Amino acid sequence: MSAPHVLSQPLEFDALKVPLDAGVTLVEASAGTGKTFAITRLVMRLLLEQKVENLSRILVVTFTEKATQELVTRIRATLRLAERVFGDNPPARDRASDDLFVLRDRHGTAGRAIIQSALGSLDDLAVSTIHGFCQRILAESALESRIPFRTSFIEDETEPFQRAARDWARTRLLDNPDDATLIVGAGESIEGWVKQLVGPYRRHQKTKIEFNPESREQTLLADFVETVDSTFESEKTRRHLMDFDDLLRKLSTVLGAEGPHGPLATRIRARFGAALIDEFQDTDQTQFPIFSNAFHGCPLF
Repeated sequence: MSAPHVLSQPLEFDALKVPLDAGVTLVEASAGTGKTFAITRLVMRLLLEQKVENLSRILVVTFTEKATQELVTRIRATLRLAERVFGDNPPARDRASDDLFVLRDRHGTAGRAIIQSALGSLDDLAVSTIHGFCQRILAESALESRIPFRTSFIEDETEPFQRAARDWARTRLLDNPDDATLIVGAGESIEGWVKQLVGPYRRHQKTKIEFNPESREQTLLADFVETVDSTFESEKTRRHLMDFDDLLRKLSTVLGAEGPHGPLATRIRARFGAALIDEFQDTDQTQFPIFSNAFHGCPLF
């Protein structure tokens, strides 16, 4: 088996020329340089070059719900323009349609049926946030992902965290007037500490809090963070709940343990044959194993 080909130097990206080979293609681009445009053209090429059988076999993942709607709108508009370009009476060739005429010259009239089929199946296009994708996979593949069937997903964690913070206050402060006086004197609410302290703590797995045990303030804050975090986790376990971060961690853990040829990765590839990840969080060590395992042997941008 030959080693995978890795470029030592980056190349200028051209959505109409970049190879659609199996494997990972990393595209680095700043804001406003045409990422969404590139995605729409890659979708066109995946269909026209028959790297996937139909539109439903392409997964597009982006960062926010607003961005998902924009991508759906742009892909729909591109397909409609392409239908006209590939038709018997194409519009005048201009800057907006020039690349589509390039694709027509490359694929000929045979591409018309593919584009019309894609337009008829736009509702099957899978565009979602990464959390939406993970939730869908875990819900559809409960056996492969080994999560309880009764699991519910928490979209808003505010109330469970605030409840855990209030429980901590009642337990810690009612019989400790010195601690209560210290918090009141600081002039900050314990609810505010959830966002300021617990949130950042939870975003980094295996974080260890270091503090000076001789400092009442540091001891108090450390106890707050660790207690609120553990209380929230206990509630989730007891009630079979998962939050957004759990979705990513669970899917990444299972795919990482099973590898690219395991049951879950195989099931995902049976559903999707290519993936385009917009706004990929490459500093997040949880996300990359999800896609590199799930789309092993597929075009992955």
